Amino acid sequence: MVPPRAMLDAAAKEAAAWAAEAIGPAPPEIVEEAELTGMEAKIAAADKALAADADPSKDAYDVLGVPPEEATPAVLKKTYWRMSLLVHPDKCEHPNAAAAFDVVKKAHQSLLDPTERAAMDAAREEKKKMEGFDEWLAGERERAEWRRLQGTPLPTDDEILNGPKPPEDAAGREEWMTKLPPQMRPRAGAPSGNVTSFAARTFVERDASTIADWTDTPKDAATREARLFLEAQEKMYSLPAARAAHDAARAQESEKLVDEFNEKRRPKSLLEQHRERAEKESRDARTRAKAEKKAREKAAASGKKRKKGEEGGEGEDG
Repeated sequence: MVPPRAMLDAAAKEAAAWAAEAIGPAPPEIVEEAELTGMEAKIAAADKALAADADPSKDAYDVLGVPPEEATPAVLKKTYWRMSLLVHPDKCEHPNAAAAFDVVKKAHQSLLDPTERAAMDAAREEKKKMEGFDEWLAGERERAEWRRLQGTPLPTDDEILNGPKPPEDAAGREEWMTKLPPQMRPRAGAPSGNVTSFAARTFVERDASTIADWTDTPKDAATREARLFLEAQEKMYSLPAARAAHDAARAQESEKLVDEFNEKRRPKSLLEQHRERAEKESRDARTRAKAEKKAREKAAASGKKRKKGEEGGEGEDG
């Protein structure tokens, strides 16, 4: 007759506990190594063990700092000896050294239990698969986004980028077809005031907004909201900035025209009049000097010519 499963698990735990208790004292070299370790390193070891125990994503392997592929019985025993000596309350000044010691002991016992260790190995393998899937999905989304920008999307790109579509009901209708939009749903609570009668005829004016509330799909509603948001942002930021730039350009042009008008119309100052008078006198002086020089040169040329003529006449007489 095979014993019940619960009895086998209890026996396995008891055997693991006995093995942990029967692990024996640490070898002298490990004891000496722990004694030579500084207090800061011991406190850091206690912090590391407590942090690994408090993190839901970590397990006994992380507490002892041993990779699964290296966690042989001899390595686990040696690591437990070293860790327990470092975080022992009598050797470590950490305020929670006793808790750290219990965490190390519990992690060692869990790795000695075949059932718990198999569960930890399975959880690590599943986590590794999920990390690989996340990396694959990120790559597929980048490729799908690139195809969408290039205008050559695949039929499955929408599902990759936006996730799977919500399930449809038996009639083939999606949820947005059978439920009222949020703005059209009745408000919670009793109606305000006394309701005694209803109008026989009421006229509700339909516009693009009210019609869209009833007819838009969730994708169309999201697109419309994004467009309205961009328009509001443009009104708030882009248009005022463009208007301010236009006004600044017009003001600068007006200032330029005013300056040009003032340059042409305003009376000249005494300093400007003096400068103009001095420049005119200087030009006149230069002109007179040139005329006088030219007259002197002409007179000198005439004198030479006349003298030459006189000398020629005397030669003929002789």
